[in-house]
Amino acid sequence: MSFTSFEDADKIVDRFINVLHMHGVTPAIGSKIESEFLSPLELLESTRSLGALVDNPELLADAAGMYDLAAKLLAVETQPEFDSFIPHLKLFEAGAEFSTAVQPKKGDIRDDVNRKLAELYLGSLAVHFAFNIQLDHPVNSKGDNPDVMFEVKPEEGAPSLWALAIKTVSSRSGQTIFENIQKAAKQIDAAACPANRGMVVINLKGSLQHDELWKSTYNSLDDAKAELLAQIDAIIDAAEANRPLSDWEPLFSSRTAPLVFFFAQAVVRLRLPGFNEVPTVLKIAKLANPLGRQDPMAESIGTHLNHFMQSIHLGIAGTLDQMPT
Repeated sequence: MSFTSFEDADKIVDRFINVLHMHGVTPAIGSKIESEFLSPLELLESTRSLGALVDNPELLADAAGMYDLAAKLLAVETQPEFDSFIPHLKLFEAGAEFSTAVQPKKGDIRDDVNRKLAELYLGSLAVHFAFNIQLDHPVNSKGDNPDVMFEVKPEEGAPSLWALAIKTVSSRSGQTIFENIQKAAKQIDAAACPANRGMVVINLKGSLQHDELWKSTYNSLDDAKAELLAQIDAIIDAAEANRPLSDWEPLFSSRTAPLVFFFAQAVVRLRLPGFNEVPTVLKIAKLANPLGRQDPMAESIGTHLNHFMQSIHLGIAGTLDQMPT
């Protein structure tokens, strides 16, 4: 198990800021997003001066989330799709007081910028295993197209165009979760969607009880993951509880895969041998399968999304001989 130091996280965010400047993108002065960009440096300086972990979960979430997002985007900077990501990168210039970029904390329900940057985040993961990644335009979108599309080329069989319809939710209500899955499935199955297949993605950033996760100090990474996974499972269970299969079947009867990709991120504290407390960002994904059906390609896509979400820490692009790191 390895951890990224505050100093290294700050350097990675600085590299990303330089990339944004190269593309003419400058965060608005005094904006919340600018403060998120500065949070790794603020965290580093606070820790140096105090000599201990800063007891500021929001600052830690800002720093961890910005570092993670920067690493994911730096890892695809050299790829052809990166130029098509520019409209989303310009969202970092948003100046509204409720506009944010990071994932490991609750947000404002008005924060469309964060929802669009979640699409960018997932699109950057897809670059590593799919082809011709396309993101729905963050400004000119009509809201009825899937958010991310890409081509998959299996070893056997013909290539197919897949879509991700992403919903960022802020409720733990099972009915609300179900209705969001329903809306996403309709986007995939709509006549305007050119994809052959698609998968619903539910971002649980606003549904988590972040305070509950932060107030505990965990003795191992596995213990912390178990607590976060328990929250995710409770939300999935609420969506499925007492709901007949006849409610689910219409959602997955056409092009929408019967597997739903849930993901969540949170900052927690670990107590490790030789350390007082170590903050870390947890990123967990789970495929829900309310109908109990097999879909190997959807499962493969979900597995790859989770793999690259977990494994890219340094913002280094892959090569023909090396995976991104």
